[in-house]
Amino acid sequence: MTVESITASEYMRAKENAARNAADMPALRRVEEELNRLPKTQERLVIDLLKVARAALDRGKNLGEAALPAIDMGRSLGLEKQPKYLEAIEDIAVRCFESMPKCVDSRFTLTFVSSLFVLRTSDKQRLNILLDKLKRSLGHADYRCDLLALAEESEEQMRERDRELRRRIDLQLSEYCQFSRLQRN
Repeated sequence: MTVESITASEYMRAKENAARNAADMPALRRVEEELNRLPKTQERLVIDLLKVARAALDRGKNLGEAALPAIDMGRSLGLEKQPKYLEAIEDIAVRCFESMPKCVDSRFTLTFVSSLFVLRTSDKQRLNILLDKLKRSLGHADYRCDLLALAEESEEQMRERDRELRRRIDLQLSEYCQFSRLQRN
């Protein structure tokens, strides 16, 4: 396999092999380094990965194996490919959102949240329109409302929530350490 002609399935297999066996990690790193030097190949691969992700989503399968690398590599797309890419990302976000209640696990959640992040950083107006559309499709008791509320937060609100979470973790760690010391004495 040459990196210039790598297919989506070959790339996903290389990632799977590296995750399963650390000995395969250097080969994956080499592929990814070469992809960084081959923007046209990377563009083609992103589009192919999005097609694989969409097909997996249509079958109700975990699309993250294809969608997440496409999302990660999407920054490499040129301006002419960006609109089609964002359209595909938005479509995946909507389909993940619609599939979440039908699924007992969280296989669609990470891809959904990652898609929203891409839209937030690439096209805030598109994100706002999508969030509004998704909110209108929900009832008030739907757990997905929380995900949409988080996606609407400003960066300052996110930082504040992060600070509060860190404060709580520090407090719990402190209490745990004190309890552990008391147990030993």
